[in-house]
Amino acid sequence: MGLDSEYVDYHHDDQTKVNGSRLRIKPYVGIPLEAVYGYLRPEISLQTISYSLTNQTGSDSSPSVSVPVASVDSGLFFERTFKRSDKNYLQTLEPRLFYLNIPEKSEQELFPAFDTGLGSNTSIEHYFRENRFFGGDRIGDTHQLSLGLTSRVIDDDSGAEKFNLKLGQVYYLDDREVGLSETSAKETTSRSDFLFETTANLNLDWKVSGFARWSEETNDVAYTRLSASYDHSNRRRAALSYITNKGIDEQVNLYASTPLGHKWQLDTRSDYSLKDSEIRAAEVGLSYDGCCWAVRFGAQRYLDGNNVYDNRYMFTFELDDLGRIGSQL
Repeated sequence: MGLDSEYVDYHHDDQTKVNGSRLRIKPYVGIPLEAVYGYLRPEISLQTISYSLTNQTGSDSSPSVSVPVASVDSGLFFERTFKRSDKNYLQTLEPRLFYLNIPEKSEQELFPAFDTGLGSNTSIEHYFRENRFFGGDRIGDTHQLSLGLTSRVIDDDSGAEKFNLKLGQVYYLDDREVGLSETSAKETTSRSDFLFETTANLNLDWKVSGFARWSEETNDVAYTRLSASYDHSNRRRAALSYITNKGIDEQVNLYASTPLGHKWQLDTRSDYSLKDSEIRAAEVGLSYDGCCWAVRFGAQRYLDGNNVYDNRYMFTFELDDLGRIGSQL
Protein backbone atom coordinates (compact mmCIF):
# COMPACT_ATOMS: atom_id res chain seq x y z
CA MET A 1 0.00 0.00 0.00
CA GLY A 2 1.08 3.56 -0.48
CA LEU A 3 0.21 7.18 -1.17
CA ASP A 4 1.18 9.26 -4.19
CA SER A 5 0.67 13.02 -4.04
CA GLU A 6 1.52 16.11 -6.05
CA TYR A 7 1.01 19.83 -5.46
CA VAL A 8 1.54 22.35 -8.27
CA ASP A 9 0.99 26.12 -8.43
CA TYR A 10 0.33 27.66 -11.86
CA HIS A 11 0.81 31.36 -12.55
CA HIS A 12 0.50 33.34 -15.78
CA ASP A 13 1.44 36.99 -16.35
CA ASP A 14 -1.72 37.42 -18.40
CA GLN A 15 -4.31 38.04 -15.68
CA THR A 16 -7.17 37.07 -17.99
CA LYS A 17 -6.00 33.45 -17.81
CA VAL A 18 -6.91 31.08 -15.03
CA ASN A 19 -4.27 30.81 -12.28
CA GLY A 20 -4.22 28.64 -9.21
CA SER A 21 -3.00 25.51 -7.48
CA ARG A 22 -3.79 21.83 -7.98
CA LEU A 23 -3.49 19.02 -5.46
CA ARG A 24 -3.54 15.35 -6.51
CA ILE A 25 -3.74 12.54 -3.95
CA LYS A 26 -3.79 8.81 -4.69
CA PRO A 27 -3.91 6.29 -1.84
CA TYR A 28 -3.68 2.74 -3.18
CA VAL A 29 -3.48 -0.88 -2.09
CA GLY A 30 -2.41 -3.87 -4.16
CA ILE A 31 -1.47 -7.52 -3.86
CA PRO A 32 1.53 -8.33 -6.08
CA LEU A 33 1.58 -12.09 -6.66
CA GLU A 34 4.81 -12.92 -8.51
CA ALA A 35 6.57 -16.12 -9.52
CA VAL A 36 9.33 -17.03 -11.92
CA TYR A 37 6.74 -18.03 -14.55
CA GLY A 38 4.47 -14.97 -14.27
CA TYR A 39 2.71 -12.38 -12.15
CA LEU A 40 -0.73 -11.14 -11.08
CA ARG A 41 -0.99 -7.59 -9.66
CA PRO A 42 -4.50 -6.46 -8.65
CA GLU A 43 -4.73 -2.90 -7.31
CA ILE A 44 -7.42 -0.45 -6.19
CA SER A 45 -6.97 3.26 -5.57
CA LEU A 46 -8.91 6.45 -4.98
CA GLN A 47 -7.63 9.33 -7.10
CA THR A 48 -8.58 12.88 -6.04
CA ILE A 49 -7.98 16.19 -7.83
CA SER A 50 -8.75 19.51 -6.11
CA TYR A 51 -8.08 23.12 -7.13
CA SER A 52 -7.87 26.59 -5.68
CA LEU A 53 -8.34 28.94 -8.67
CA THR A 54 -8.37 32.66 -9.46
CA ASN A 55 -9.78 34.36 -12.57
CA GLN A 56 -12.18 31.43 -12.90
CA THR A 57 -15.33 33.00 -14.33
CA GLY A 58 -18.70 31.30 -14.41
CA SER A 59 -17.77 28.20 -12.42
CA ASP A 60 -16.55 26.98 -9.05
CA SER A 61 -13.21 28.38 -7.91
CA SER A 62 -12.50 25.31 -5.75
CA PRO A 63 -13.62 22.30 -7.80
CA SER A 64 -12.65 18.76 -6.87
CA VAL A 65 -13.36 15.19 -7.89
CA SER A 66 -12.63 11.72 -6.49
CA VAL A 67 -12.60 8.66 -8.74
CA PRO A 68 -12.08 5.01 -7.72
CA VAL A 69 -9.74 3.01 -9.96
CA ALA A 70 -9.46 -0.77 -10.19
CA SER A 71 -6.84 -2.59 -12.25
CA VAL A 72 -5.33 -6.05 -12.68
CA ASP A 73 -2.00 -6.46 -14.47
CA SER A 74 -0.97 -10.01 -15.38
CA GLY A 75 1.64 -11.76 -17.47
CA LEU A 76 3.33 -15.09 -18.17
CA PHE A 77 6.90 -15.99 -19.16
CA PHE A 78 7.74 -18.82 -21.58
CA GLU A 79 11.26 -19.53 -22.82
CA ARG A 80 13.27 -21.86 -25.00
CA THR A 81 16.93 -22.21 -25.89
CA PHE A 82 18.43 -22.55 -29.36
CA LYS A 83 21.84 -22.38 -31.02
CA ARG A 84 23.04 -20.31 -33.99
CA SER A 85 26.63 -20.23 -35.28
CA ASP A 86 27.84 -22.13 -32.20
CA LYS A 87 26.30 -19.53 -29.86
CA ASN A 88 23.60 -20.30 -27.32
CA TYR A 89 20.52 -18.08 -27.17
CA LEU A 90 17.42 -17.85 -25.01
CA GLN A 91 14.11 -16.79 -26.57
CA THR A 92 11.18 -15.66 -24.46
CA LEU A 93 7.48 -15.32 -25.15
CA GLU A 94 5.72 -12.96 -22.72
CA PRO A 95 1.94 -12.46 -23.10
CA ARG A 96 0.43 -9.66 -20.98
CA LEU A 97 -3.17 -8.83 -20.05
CA PHE A 98 -4.14 -5.59 -18.30
CA TYR A 99 -7.68 -4.92 -17.06
CA LEU A 100 -8.69 -1.36 -16.09
CA ASN A 101 -12.03 0.00 -14.83
CA ILE A 102 -12.49 3.74 -14.10
CA PRO A 103 -16.05 5.14 -13.79
CA GLU A 104 -17.10 8.35 -15.56
CA LYS A 105 -16.96 11.67 -13.68
CA SER A 106 -17.86 14.24 -16.35
CA GLU A 107 -17.63 17.33 -14.10
CA GLN A 108 -13.88 17.25 -14.81
CA GLU A 109 -14.56 18.93 -18.16
CA LEU A 110 -15.14 22.20 -16.26
CA PHE A 111 -11.66 21.98 -14.73
CA PRO A 112 -8.74 23.90 -16.29
CA ALA A 113 -6.30 21.89 -18.39
CA PHE A 114 -3.02 23.35 -17.11
CA ASP A 115 -0.70 20.62 -18.36
CA THR A 116 -2.99 17.93 -19.75
CA GLY A 117 -3.54 16.41 -23.17
CA LEU A 118 -4.30 13.12 -24.87
CA GLY A 119 -0.74 12.67 -26.05
CA SER A 120 0.10 10.41 -28.96
CA ASN A 121 0.34 6.63 -28.95
CA THR A 122 4.05 6.33 -29.66
CA SER A 123 4.88 3.59 -27.14
CA ILE A 124 3.23 0.29 -26.29
CA GLU A 125 3.60 1.14 -22.59
CA HIS A 126 0.94 3.83 -23.13
CA TYR A 127 -1.63 1.06 -23.39
CA PHE A 128 -0.79 -0.19 -19.90
CA ARG A 129 -1.17 3.11 -18.04
CA GLU A 130 -3.95 3.85 -15.55
CA ASN A 131 -4.84 7.16 -17.20
CA ARG A 132 -5.41 7.72 -20.92
CA PHE A 133 -4.68 11.45 -20.36
CA PHE A 134 -1.16 12.82 -19.94
CA GLY A 135 -0.94 15.44 -17.19
CA GLY A 136 -2.72 15.98 -13.91
CA ASP A 137 -6.07 17.61 -14.71
CA ARG A 138 -8.15 14.64 -15.88
CA ILE A 139 -8.89 11.08 -14.76
CA GLY A 140 -10.10 9.40 -17.93
CA ASP A 141 -13.01 6.99 -17.58
CA THR A 142 -12.56 3.64 -19.26
CA HIS A 143 -13.46 -0.05 -19.10
CA GLN A 144 -10.83 -1.87 -21.09
CA LEU A 145 -8.60 -4.84 -21.69
CA SER A 146 -5.05 -4.17 -22.93
CA LEU A 147 -3.31 -7.06 -24.67
CA GLY A 148 0.43 -7.20 -25.21
CA LEU A 149 2.98 -9.71 -26.45
CA THR A 150 6.77 -9.45 -26.09
CA SER A 151 9.45 -11.76 -27.45
CA ARG A 152 13.15 -11.36 -26.63
CA VAL A 153 16.31 -13.05 -27.87
CA ILE A 154 19.04 -13.09 -25.21
CA ASP A 155 22.66 -14.20 -25.42
CA ASP A 156 22.59 -17.16 -23.05
CA ASP A 157 26.30 -16.80 -22.20
CA SER A 158 26.49 -13.06 -21.44
CA GLY A 159 22.83 -12.31 -20.61
CA ALA A 160 22.80 -9.41 -23.10
CA GLU A 161 19.52 -8.82 -24.96
CA LYS A 162 20.09 -8.97 -28.72
CA PHE A 163 16.57 -8.43 -30.05
CA ASN A 164 13.03 -7.77 -28.87
CA LEU A 165 9.64 -7.52 -30.49
CA LYS A 166 6.52 -6.00 -28.88
CA LEU A 167 2.88 -5.94 -30.00
CA GLY A 168 -0.05 -4.24 -28.29
CA GLN A 169 -3.72 -3.28 -28.64
CA VAL A 170 -6.59 -2.16 -26.37
CA TYR A 171 -10.16 -3.52 -26.45
CA TYR A 172 -12.72 -1.08 -25.01
CA LEU A 173 -15.81 -2.48 -23.28
CA ASP A 174 -17.55 0.93 -22.97
CA ASP A 175 -17.46 4.36 -24.61
CA ARG A 176 -15.25 7.02 -22.98
CA GLU A 177 -17.15 10.12 -21.85
CA VAL A 178 -14.57 12.37 -20.15
CA GLY A 179 -12.86 14.85 -22.50
CA LEU A 180 -10.52 17.81 -22.25
CA SER A 181 -13.46 20.25 -22.55
CA GLU A 182 -17.26 20.29 -22.66
CA THR A 183 -17.15 20.30 -26.47
CA SER A 184 -14.91 17.22 -26.72
CA ALA A 185 -16.62 14.33 -28.48
CA LYS A 186 -16.81 11.07 -26.59
CA GLU A 187 -14.68 8.19 -27.83
CA THR A 188 -16.78 5.33 -29.18
CA THR A 189 -14.23 3.04 -30.85
CA SER A 190 -14.17 -0.54 -29.63
CA ARG A 191 -10.47 -1.08 -30.38
CA SER A 192 -7.35 1.07 -30.28
CA ASP A 193 -4.72 1.32 -32.99
CA PHE A 194 -2.38 -1.67 -33.24
CA LEU A 195 1.19 -0.94 -32.11
CA PHE A 196 4.37 -2.68 -33.25
CA GLU A 197 7.79 -2.04 -31.73
CA THR A 198 11.16 -3.72 -32.24
CA THR A 199 14.76 -3.17 -31.13
CA ALA A 200 18.00 -4.84 -32.18
CA ASN A 201 21.30 -4.41 -30.33
CA LEU A 202 23.91 -4.80 -33.05
CA ASN A 203 26.84 -4.67 -30.61
CA LEU A 204 27.80 -2.97 -27.34
CA ASP A 205 27.62 0.50 -28.91
CA TRP A 206 25.02 0.42 -31.70
CA LYS A 207 21.27 -0.12 -31.52
CA VAL A 208 18.52 0.19 -34.15
CA SER A 209 14.80 0.32 -33.45
CA GLY A 210 11.48 0.72 -35.20
CA PHE A 211 7.93 1.59 -34.23
CA ALA A 212 4.70 1.57 -36.23
CA ARG A 213 1.07 2.33 -35.44
CA TRP A 214 -1.62 0.71 -37.57
CA SER A 215 -4.77 2.83 -37.63
CA GLU A 216 -8.03 0.94 -37.15
CA GLU A 217 -9.92 3.92 -38.59
CA THR A 218 -8.02 4.30 -41.89
CA ASN A 219 -6.78 0.70 -42.15
CA ASP A 220 -3.29 1.99 -42.84
CA VAL A 221 0.02 2.72 -41.12
CA ALA A 222 -0.56 6.12 -39.47
CA TYR A 223 2.77 6.63 -37.70
CA THR A 224 6.30 5.30 -38.19
CA ARG A 225 9.55 5.89 -36.34
CA LEU A 226 12.95 4.47 -37.35
CA SER A 227 16.05 5.25 -35.31
CA ALA A 228 19.70 4.34 -34.85
CA SER A 229 21.68 5.19 -31.74
CA TYR A 230 25.30 5.04 -30.63
CA ASP A 231 26.21 4.88 -26.94
CA HIS A 232 29.83 4.46 -25.91
CA SER A 233 30.63 4.59 -22.18
CA ASN A 234 27.72 6.99 -21.52
CA ARG A 235 29.79 10.05 -22.46
CA ARG A 236 29.75 9.67 -26.22
CA ARG A 237 26.20 9.31 -27.51
CA ALA A 238 24.40 10.02 -30.75
CA ALA A 239 21.00 9.22 -32.21
CA LEU A 240 19.30 9.74 -35.56
CA SER A 241 15.54 9.26 -35.98
CA TYR A 242 13.17 9.47 -38.93
CA ILE A 243 9.50 10.02 -38.07
CA THR A 244 6.49 10.20 -40.34
CA ASN A 245 3.00 11.00 -39.09
CA LYS A 246 0.87 10.37 -42.16
CA GLY A 247 -0.86 13.49 -43.45
CA ILE A 248 0.59 15.65 -40.66
CA ASP A 249 4.37 15.77 -40.66
CA GLU A 250 7.62 14.12 -41.66
CA GLN A 251 10.78 14.94 -39.74
CA VAL A 252 14.33 13.96 -38.83
CA ASN A 253 15.67 14.27 -35.27
CA LEU A 254 19.37 14.38 -34.47
CA TYR A 255 21.01 14.19 -31.04
CA ALA A 256 24.68 14.13 -30.09
CA SER A 257 26.60 14.30 -26.81
CA THR A 258 30.38 14.41 -26.43
CA PRO A 259 32.85 15.19 -23.62
CA LEU A 260 34.87 18.40 -23.65
CA GLY A 261 37.61 17.46 -21.25
CA HIS A 262 37.30 15.46 -18.05
CA LYS A 263 34.21 17.12 -16.51
CA TRP A 264 32.61 19.15 -19.31
CA GLN A 265 29.91 17.74 -21.59
CA LEU A 266 28.36 19.21 -24.76
CA ASP A 267 24.84 18.20 -25.83
CA THR A 268 23.12 19.20 -29.08
CA ARG A 269 19.70 18.39 -30.48
CA SER A 270 17.73 19.46 -33.54
CA ASP A 271 14.34 18.56 -35.07
CA TYR A 272 14.02 19.21 -38.80
CA SER A 273 10.72 19.06 -40.68
CA LEU A 274 11.06 17.52 -44.14
CA LYS A 275 7.52 18.56 -44.96
CA ASP A 276 8.07 22.29 -44.28
CA SER A 277 11.86 22.34 -44.89
CA GLU A 278 12.57 24.08 -41.59
CA ILE A 279 14.12 23.44 -38.20
CA ARG A 280 11.32 23.04 -35.68
CA ALA A 281 13.58 23.07 -32.62
CA ALA A 282 17.29 23.27 -31.83
CA GLU A 283 19.06 23.04 -28.49
CA VAL A 284 22.63 23.37 -27.21
CA GLY A 285 23.61 22.47 -23.66
CA LEU A 286 26.89 22.69 -21.78
CA SER A 287 27.26 20.94 -18.42
CA TYR A 288 29.94 20.62 -15.77
CA ASP A 289 30.03 17.67 -13.38
CA GLY A 290 31.86 18.45 -10.15
CA CYS A 291 31.32 14.96 -8.68
CA CYS A 292 28.97 15.95 -5.82
CA TRP A 293 27.34 18.77 -7.76
CA ALA A 294 26.70 19.75 -11.36
CA VAL A 295 25.61 22.80 -13.38
CA ARG A 296 24.08 22.99 -16.83
CA PHE A 297 23.51 25.88 -19.22
CA GLY A 298 21.09 25.43 -22.10
CA ALA A 299 19.71 27.45 -25.00
CA GLN A 300 16.77 26.55 -27.23
CA ARG A 301 15.24 28.01 -30.36
CA TYR A 302 11.86 26.54 -31.27
CA LEU A 303 8.57 27.14 -33.02
CA ASP A 304 5.82 27.99 -30.53
CA GLY A 305 2.11 27.20 -30.80
CA ASN A 306 1.63 30.17 -33.17
CA ASN A 307 4.37 28.87 -35.49
CA VAL A 308 6.67 31.74 -34.50
CA TYR A 309 10.29 31.21 -33.44
CA ASP A 310 11.04 31.85 -29.78
CA ASN A 311 14.15 31.48 -27.62
CA ARG A 312 14.56 29.89 -24.21
CA TYR A 313 17.54 29.93 -21.87
CA MET A 314 17.93 27.54 -18.93
CA PHE A 315 20.26 27.15 -15.97
CA THR A 316 20.22 24.14 -13.64
CA PHE A 317 22.21 23.46 -10.47
CA GLU A 318 22.14 19.93 -9.01
CA LEU A 319 23.35 18.41 -5.77
CA ASP A 320 23.76 14.64 -6.05
CA ASP A 321 21.02 12.73 -4.19
CA LEU A 322 19.64 15.96 -2.73
CA GLY A 323 17.83 18.10 -5.28
CA ARG A 324 17.81 20.42 -8.25
CA ILE A 325 17.40 24.17 -8.63
CA GLY A 326 16.75 25.72 -12.02
CA SER A 327 15.62 28.82 -13.85
CA GLN A 328 14.10 29.26 -17.27
CA LEU A 329 13.69 32.44 -19.32
